[in-house]
Formats: sequence, C-alpha cells, structure tokens
Amino acid sequence: MQLSTTRHTTIICLSFIDTFNATAKRMPGNHERKPLGSAKILDHSRRSSGFRKHSRKSAVPPADRSIAAFTLFATRNLLVTISRMKPDLIRPILTVDVVLLTLQEGRMHVVLLRREHQPHAGRLALVGGYVRAEQDESTSDAAARVIREKTGLKVRLLEQLMTFSGNDRDPRGWSASVAYYALMPSPDSSAFDGGRLASVPLREAKGLPFDHDAIVAKAADRWRRRAAYSTLPAFLLPPQFTLPELRAAYEVVLGRALNDSAFRRKLGELRIVAPVEGAKSIVTDRPAQLYRLAAAGIAEFDRTL
Repeated sequence: MQLSTTRHTTIICLSFIDTFNATAKRMPGNHERKPLGSAKILDHSRRSSGFRKHSRKSAVPPADRSIAAFTLFATRNLLVTISRMKPDLIRPILTVDVVLLTLQEGRMHVVLLRREHQPHAGRLALVGGYVRAEQDESTSDAAARVIREKTGLKVRLLEQLMTFSGNDRDPRGWSASVAYYALMPSPDSSAFDGGRLASVPLREAKGLPFDHDAIVAKAADRWRRRAAYSTLPAFLLPPQFTLPELRAAYEVVLGRALNDSAFRRKLGELRIVAPVEGAKSIVTDRPAQLYRLAAAGIAEFDRTL
C-alpha cells in the first residue's frame, strides 16, 4: 500500500513539475529560468520510498506574481487529484470476532459483550476487536488477546472459523473479520457482574449487530458437525471430568441421546480418555472416577460416537 501510494504521488508531482516548467518558459522574462529537476526527483523516488525535503539551495528562485499565482493554482489541483485518489488507497478495517461457547444448565450458551462505543453502542455483540499489527503476530494471537482483555475468561479451545468481509457489514467502511469459535467450561457467575458480559442461550442469540448472526450460525454448524467425530465436546468441561458429564456434553452438542454402555464401549475402543489416578468426583454421595483427554489437543477419529 505504501509503495503504491509513493508511485501515485511521484507521477502526480512529475506531472505538476512538467506543467510548471512548460508554463514558466512561455512567460515573458522567464526564458533563462532554471527548470525544476523532475528527472532528479524521479531518480530519487526510485531509490527510496518517499521524497525528502529539498534543501534551500535547490529551491526554485522567487517567482513573480504570475508564477506564484500559477503555483497556487497547480498546487490546488494537485491536492484535489490526491483527494480523488483516496478511495483507492483506503485501508480496510481488520478485526477478529469470537463466538464464545459454553455449556450451562444443560444448554449451549454464547457469551456476548455489551458494546461501549459506536456503532451499535449499548448492544450485545460477539467479543471482538481490532487486529494490532504492532502487538499481534497473527489473527489467532489477536483473538486470544481480545478474549483476555475484554472478558478475563479462560478458554480451552480456540479455532479459526472463516473470514467475513465486505463493504456492507460495518457502517464504518469496508471491513474484514477473521472469525473464531472458542470452547470453555461454564464460567463463574461473578464473570457476569456489572452487565458487560451476558450468557445467552445459543438459540436465542439473534438480532445481533453487524453480521454476527451469520457468524454464530456458521460456528454452530461447524462445531456440531465436527463434534460427532472428535473430542471437541470435552473442551466444554474442565480438564478433569466424569464419564456421565462427558456423555451429557456430547448429547447437548449432537442434539440426541446416547446409550451409556455403547458410549463407554466406544470411548474404550477409541482410547480418547484416560483415568486420572487417585482422582474422584465429590459432587455426589457416590464418588466417581475422574478422567482426562488422552491427547492434549483436539483428537479426531474415523467414526462417529
């Protein structure tokens, strides 16, 4: 973008200089006037990304009123030309948006953030923010930073969804948003104190600003399809969980009941969980064995559960 801008500016300045020299030569008493060094400037522009200020020794000698008037006129036209180039040089808005998913009260919820600034100030929207080139090495880093800074929540899984772009998705101008979905255990209720964050049932998360409805729908479809042949639902639970809790998570995500014995048999065949030695759940009167995922990251298998 910077190189393109420099080339455009060079062409305009050279055109201005040539016009200035041609006009100056036609004016009485100015035949001996030394022309501006357009060739020198062109050579300099090829060797650097921008123009440096000329020293006073190379400046054009003081011109009479005719030359001064023409200079002002040509400069005005130069600025008008540059302003007309502006739409071609506008940088698009680059952001990240995150669909924060959690399991609460036996239903999938999405965590939304109330916007503080325009556009759509005061409305609930997906957690998102600008990509900071000086701070973020990637859009994944930007998404993780936005989650950390704006919610303080800890997610267990963060995956890229797709890019949404266009000139009609944001009233501020042409924008592109790299969308992610994140899975995490049910946060503590204190996370929603103050009203900035809200946990909304996934099916009720509609009428969101920008194109966030489309992002949520795409994320829900993606992880629901992937959950059938991966350990993705386990990331809605704490790192240690019971098998009934894991089965319940799969049932919510898949939208259907699973046979308990068949579920346990498949877990054993696929070897996707491992018992935590000496760890028992104390939620019920009858302690249950705690398990963890056998692999640190998400694992996929060749058949559905």
